[in-house]
Amino acid sequence: MIGRRLNRAEDPIRVPDAALWFTYSRSSWSAGLNDKTDMMASARFASRFFRVLISLKGRFGVEFDEIVIFFGLGRLNFDPTQGPMMFVKPINILSLSEFLAIPRETLRRKLLHLEEKELVQRTSYGYVVKDVASWRRLADAGQGADPEV
Repeated sequence: MIGRRLNRAEDPIRVPDAALWFTYSRSSWSAGLNDKTDMMASARFASRFFRVLISLKGRFGVEFDEIVIFFGLGRLNFDPTQGPMMFVKPINILSLSEFLAIPRETLRRKLLHLEEKELVQRTSYGYVVKDVASWRRLADAGQGADPEV
């Protein structure tokens, strides 16, 4: 059954997880973003981030879930815990599947599509981001930088 109980003792009503997120996060939302300046900065960030997502979607003809896979692959390829030297670490489908919580077969099909679009490349050790410039634009947008679209 989808959802969790709100009150385990007496209340058998189940609420979908999304509704629980809204219920629990509502107080933190209003407490953290009650300042007009914070709300404006968040809106600008969302605008930049979605502008990059839509640009990548249109430029390469990929879906939003494929962009998430592309971004997740790059996160694992360019692992910041590797130390001061930056190495590209190829990632296999199983590791990426566990990281993104996406079924392996779905991930395999999406990676093939991303490979056709020349965003990723398959190696004998796993997959790596091929179009690093596009990945950086997406990463910069996620950090709040103003990427060129």
